[in-house]
Amino acid sequence: MIQIKHYSTNLQNTEVWETEYFRYINIHKVGSSTVRKGISESFDSPPKEEAPDKVVTWTVLRDPYLRFIDAIAYDIGYVGQIVNQEAVLDRLQGANISEYIFGLSNPIFRGRGTVRHSMPQVSYLLDMNLDIYVDIKDLSMFCSMHFPGVDFSKGGENLGVSEDRDVVAEVLDSHPLLKQKVLDFLHIDYFLLDRLNAMDKKWCWANGRIF
Repeated sequence: MIQIKHYSTNLQNTEVWETEYFRYINIHKVGSSTVRKGISESFDSPPKEEAPDKVVTWTVLRDPYLRFIDAIAYDIGYVGQIVNQEAVLDRLQGANISEYIFGLSNPIFRGRGTVRHSMPQVSYLLDMNLDIYVDIKDLSMFCSMHFPGVDFSKGGENLGVSEDRDVVAEVLDSHPLLKQKVLDFLHIDYFLLDRLNAMDKKWCWANGRIF
């Protein structure tokens, strides 16, 4: 059976989906809609076999800059604005950039859909004791291996509009100082990925099933 918990002792009030076999750390803009669909349709029933001694803690991670572009495009479009240069710069120039990158994933904001999707991935993982992560580029293979009965062609994706992401990327490319400021903020996420890779915590197809 699935339990959804919010860890109030964690900086982000991180949402974790737990079953008898694993703990999935829900991070925004890294394919979480797809993963939640897979979990919901595969594990919302009593276990068919004895649970393992160790419950694996896992999540999905993504290149920080590409995730940031996707997050800004999504947040602008979510409130009904057109994703254009004016809207992008309005959110990122001056002091606003820190407000859009940092914040808390409070359940109240999550329910309203007003979570800042650009919050660093590392902030979700504080005190979470991560065992392994899946790169978003490998998520399709991971899901087909771990959720074989789920039809992901019917919903589950929430990646935004590619044209909107292109607009955000073009705006940042045309404002190199602003782009560098964004990358400076995201340095901590790149450090996280480097450390996890050095600790051999990245899943690949050769690992097979982890639950």
